[in-house]
Amino acid sequence: MVLNYFEVEFHPNLKQVSKKMDSLKEIRIKNRDSKLTSRIMKHITSNRYILPSLVLAVCLVITYFNWDFANTARKTELQSYFEYRARDVNERIKQRVIGYKQILKSTLGLFNASGKVSRAEFRLFCNSQNLDETYPGIQGVGFSLIIPPKEIKKHITAIRKEGFSKYKLWPEGIRETYTSIIYLEPFEYLNLHAFGYDMLSDSIRRKAMETARDSNKAVITGKVNLVQETENEIQAGFLIYLPVYKKGMSHTTLIDRRKNIIGWVYSPFRMNNFMKGIFDERGEDLDVEIYDGKYISDENKMYNTQTKNMIVNNSLKIEKVIDFDGHEWTVLINYTPQLESRLGFNPANVILIVGLSLSILLTMLTYLLLNKRIITINAAEERKTAEVLLNKLQEDQKILLDNIPAWVFYKDTENRFIHVNKTFADIMEKPAEQLEGKTLFDIFPKEQAEAFWKDDKEVIESGKSKNKIIELMHSPKGDIWVQTDKIPFRAEQGNITGLIGFALDITERKKAEESLLETHQIIEGIINSIPVRVFWKDTNLAFLGCNNLFTLDAGFADPKEIIGKNDFQMKWRKQAEQYQQDDREVIESGRPKLNIEEAQTTPDGNIITLLTSKIPLLNSAEEIIGVLGTYVDISERKNAEDELKKSFKQVTKLNAEKDKFFSIIAHDLRSPFNGFIGLTELMADNSENFSQAEFVEHSISLNNAAKKLYKLLEYLLEWSQIQNGAIEFTPNNFVLKKLVSESVDSIYERALQKRIEIINEVDNSQKVYADEKMIGSVLRNLLSNAVKFTRTNGKISIKTEHPNNGKVTISIEDNGVGIPEDDIEKLFKIEEKVRTHGTDGELSIGLGLLLCKEFIDLHGEKIWVESNEKTGSKFSFTLQGANGHEK
Repeated sequence: MVLNYFEVEFHPNLKQVSKKMDSLKEIRIKNRDSKLTSRIMKHITSNRYILPSLVLAVCLVITYFNWDFANTARKTELQSYFEYRARDVNERIKQRVIGYKQILKSTLGLFNASGKVSRAEFRLFCNSQNLDETYPGIQGVGFSLIIPPKEIKKHITAIRKEGFSKYKLWPEGIRETYTSIIYLEPFEYLNLHAFGYDMLSDSIRRKAMETARDSNKAVITGKVNLVQETENEIQAGFLIYLPVYKKGMSHTTLIDRRKNIIGWVYSPFRMNNFMKGIFDERGEDLDVEIYDGKYISDENKMYNTQTKNMIVNNSLKIEKVIDFDGHEWTVLINYTPQLESRLGFNPANVILIVGLSLSILLTMLTYLLLNKRIITINAAEERKTAEVLLNKLQEDQKILLDNIPAWVFYKDTENRFIHVNKTFADIMEKPAEQLEGKTLFDIFPKEQAEAFWKDDKEVIESGKSKNKIIELMHSPKGDIWVQTDKIPFRAEQGNITGLIGFALDITERKKAEESLLETHQIIEGIINSIPVRVFWKDTNLAFLGCNNLFTLDAGFADPKEIIGKNDFQMKWRKQAEQYQQDDREVIESGRPKLNIEEAQTTPDGNIITLLTSKIPLLNSAEEIIGVLGTYVDISERKNAEDELKKSFKQVTKLNAEKDKFFSIIAHDLRSPFNGFIGLTELMADNSENFSQAEFVEHSISLNNAAKKLYKLLEYLLEWSQIQNGAIEFTPNNFVLKKLVSESVDSIYERALQKRIEIINEVDNSQKVYADEKMIGSVLRNLLSNAVKFTRTNGKISIKTEHPNNGKVTISIEDNGVGIPEDDIEKLFKIEEKVRTHGTDGELSIGLGLLLCKEFIDLHGEKIWVESNEKTGSKFSFTLQGANGHEK
């Protein structure tokens, strides 16, 4: 306060001075802001991209906001129109079903009025309805009649009398209640397939029919495949049922309805046909999918308008459940681009295109104007900078050339050195100035100079570079090796004015190469001398080298022919995948794989066995650069081991089979021997008390037991002869039917006792090439088994077939008891004993089929059985036809 008072009292002009100072301060602030603004503008205008980018950003922002506003309005309009169209489709579907129910009610009226409706009356009524024109998409109108089980034959007879001779009730099977489609108009084309069909046999149809019966309402089925469908153009389908009750009978209660129902009038629909006409000319605007029930899945899908070429937009969709008196359909609707096109062009797109075009145009104009200004300003600065850089570059270039270890020189077309670097001058032990202007003949001996000048002229005249290794025999520093590169030098006009040369002293490298070559030859000699195969590969599994033994195994004459190839290009390409898998394991793990036993295909196609070892191939830095492998051929040793194992297995198998066979024989001999001993003891002790009939009866039993013992011993003898090779295999050509007839005669008495018919259908002229005695044994065994397991009054047939392979198939088929499925695989195995009693209690020994297989195996052929339990068996075997063995 004191200071203010002093200023006012003693300095009356202080306020004016203060105002001037404030004014100066404002001027300084403005100047500062002006300089800042100037620097910012200078930075903006000096960079050719900042200002155009700002212009582009502003224009794009304006364009986006205008486009977004127009696009939002368009989406709102599209959604409203889509919802309207979707409601229209759902209503059309619902009204079409209601309309089709009405035709069934009219048909029901026909039955209520007449009581019993004939086929002609039903057809006349349906034709009067003009179904195709009035009810598009309907497959037909029909009537399904309920048929009590006890009246089925009567019903079928009555329908056939109407002229339908092939009419039948289908599908077959035993059911509590039967129905049949007896009327279906129009009765033509696909509808003919449904005639006689029992719709109660299908669970989906039955559910709808029973619901209609109990509710006295028209009821829709779930998704079905109509019986009218064929293999082509299969569609999902559904049916509508309306119950028909006895005329004049009550059907107000559930009991009355179930009691008085006589059938159903119904209509079948193929879904695609049903939907035809739902859509007008705007049908391609929407993609409509219809599902049976509330759940959307491929299993429930009944209809889809989408085609292969239809583009569907999923951004808007409507899902609606339509209820038809308790049965529901789910309708899923999407829209296509055609729907949007009906709203006309989209103004948002126009705004976007025009906005982007103007944005790009203004940006390009700004860039061109600004770029012209920047180019003018920078031109002068660039010229100054270029001069400084050129001088600096020349200095740096000289320093660089003088310090690189290679000789660098430039020569004109007259063989004169224009410039040489310090390295070149030092090797010649002369200053660079004394070499420049001289020719080759002034520096080198004549012979060398002529060789060098010849190379120089070739480069200058051809315009192509040249690379060469030469030996300077008489350089000041002794004999040295150099590698030279000469390149043609061209002026700005493109003409060649000389050449630039580079030379590098490689004397030490040459000495190392010669030493390395000598070492390599020694190592190669060692590798080729060792008695194993040696090879090595890179990490790409291509061969880098091998010894001579490996080369011969691969089918080549020179190891160099293998270099660069891989295993898939060798004769052993079948084993290449396994070889390379082992190689990769060694390379990736860094661990060797030793003593691998593997196969290899030789150049002549044989398979040999190798014992292979592989280890990682390392470089001097201990890095894995491939794989090194060796192997030896152990085929002879392996074959000897395999033969020994095979012989041991065969001996073991034969001993096991022998033990099993004798076990079976011992078991089967015990029973007849016991019976035989018991009967003889009985006869010895009581012979004077036997009547003539009892004596005959016991004699027959003794005879049967003796025959069985003889048969067992016969089997034992034959099997022993086969195993010991005592049976001589002597094939020849013979007529098959004669041998079959003899075999039939051997079992004829037993077949006659059971009244079994034996049919020999073998061709009289059919010949086979086989051992007649062995095949006779096979036929007798198979025929004996057929008689044993065929019931009284049965039938046995013997047939032959002739496939196109030179063989004959002989089959013996019966209609006997058959063989359980679990036992079929055991029939021809000695370790799987199958015992079955014949139809008259005959006991099966179970050895005959084993001998049959042994005999057929000796022929190199097959024997097998086809059987269904309770319906019979078919035993078949093949033999070689006689055509290929005519004598």
